[in-house]
Amino acid sequence: METPVNQRVILRPLAQGRKVACAMVAGTFLCSILAVVASGATAQAATCSGSLQAKIDAAPVGGTVTADACIYREQVKITKPLTLIGQPGSEIRGSDVWTDWTQLSDGDYRSARTVPNFYQEDVSCEKGYPTRCAWPEQVFIDGSPLTQVTSGANPALGEFKADGNRRIVLGEAPGSRVVEVTVRKHWITGTSSADGVTIQGFTMKHAATDWRCGGVQSREPSTGSGATFDSCRNGQNSGDGDRWSLLDSELSYAHGALVSLRGENALIEGNVLHHGGELGIHNPGDGSVVRANEVAFNNTEHFCIRPATDYCQVFPTDGDASFNPDPLTESGGMKIAGGKGNILVTENNFHHNYGNGIWCDVGCHDMTYSNNRSHHNARRGIFFEISYRADIYSNVLYENGWKTPEGLNGAGLEVGTSDAADVHDNTLAWNADGIVAKCSSGRDNASCENNSIHDNTILQEENGTDGWPGLALSFSGQSSFFAAASNNRGAGNDYYYDHAEDGHVRFAWSTKYSSLASFNATPGEEGGRYLTRTEKDTVTANEGIPANPEPH
Repeated sequence: METPVNQRVILRPLAQGRKVACAMVAGTFLCSILAVVASGATAQAATCSGSLQAKIDAAPVGGTVTADACIYREQVKITKPLTLIGQPGSEIRGSDVWTDWTQLSDGDYRSARTVPNFYQEDVSCEKGYPTRCAWPEQVFIDGSPLTQVTSGANPALGEFKADGNRRIVLGEAPGSRVVEVTVRKHWITGTSSADGVTIQGFTMKHAATDWRCGGVQSREPSTGSGATFDSCRNGQNSGDGDRWSLLDSELSYAHGALVSLRGENALIEGNVLHHGGELGIHNPGDGSVVRANEVAFNNTEHFCIRPATDYCQVFPTDGDASFNPDPLTESGGMKIAGGKGNILVTENNFHHNYGNGIWCDVGCHDMTYSNNRSHHNARRGIFFEISYRADIYSNVLYENGWKTPEGLNGAGLEVGTSDAADVHDNTLAWNADGIVAKCSSGRDNASCENNSIHDNTILQEENGTDGWPGLALSFSGQSSFFAAASNNRGAGNDYYYDHAEDGHVRFAWSTKYSSLASFNATPGEEGGRYLTRTEKDTVTANEGIPANPEPH
């Protein structure tokens, strides 16, 4: 189980079942939401006898709906401004309890009920995990998820399959245990007429969402089937409601994203978002705030994390003949893309996500990332890509990137083919590489200018002789990136390695450097210095991070 999360105090009631621990860290009073993110058996609450949708439909515009303390097994739709409040015990689940099972001659158990067809866009899965990300079906026994296998396989203990008739087959006897099978795609959806919606204090589990769609989303669900399928992410539906707020809730086990609030001025605050199949948070809209959340253990279904055909495999899943074999990646903690701007991401903890922790891509602008912790993510801790104008400061980033350390793809923080990123006063430790600034040609017209990386603290371990993993600060890319007119630069950064310089590469400004004195003579650094071991220990103690790297 994850250690407590460092987060600032939120002076609001927290969602049911949550505890708060506080401590003084680096002179700042920080609190932690202790989230139970490990799967396992939990007490089974009663299913609600009434309908949450009926309560919502009966509420006046701008009214408040208080949910009962029970499990709602339904998908609800909000079409007007209102506040939806949960109390301790209020849950929404996309699963039903199935009890009618027949033992087969091979010892497996088959359901009497059939699971719906869950259409989704063509998907890109990580090789080695067959078509796992292409299968939205879910089964849980006493709260623990089972692993899906192909329809022709014989499921073993802890596994299930959907047979040719869409019946669920278990590799173990259900006995008296609670078997939950997901039969709905979402928990809550909205419409463009639903501006000003607040959802607070719920637990939500089990949803067969499309990838890039949310268990909670501020727009209509997908429509159609087969060749007529229209994914909710395509923007061809009626659009998103603005000013949606998701507060103090715990969301888990959606096949795609847990939450997707693409309307303007969304607020995602104080939530625990874990075990999303693809993403924790998908694409909040212009002017949104993402604050004080714990976003952990997402991309359980192994959607592709590296865009390469030798690493990913693309599967046609929507029945559309115009299949695009491009191995797209969109997985991990949070992904924002497509020109979104003026978004504040602050005081969150992104950890153990299988992909990037925090990622903004293609035209993001005027972004602020501050006071976040991002650690133990498979790829980068923070990735600002093909975008412009960002203030990235006072973040703590450690032990990121070790799934993909090659080629500077495992940086604690990367500014990739972007303009006007101000990266300062961050602490990075034991990432595959520290801070990386790259510029690739032909990438959506980014000019790669006016990037400044200064006054950061970078603790790094040395690996290999070719410079990756193990670089503390690297500027690389096309020649224009290094021209004086491009105004890319670094200054005042502090570095730590556990031994003196010995010829191993540690820095890069167009070419690689093993000497800090030589690097200080380039525009990539001015006034950089090494920390002593004592200074390093003070930094790690103050920031609550490991004093030494984990084995890699």
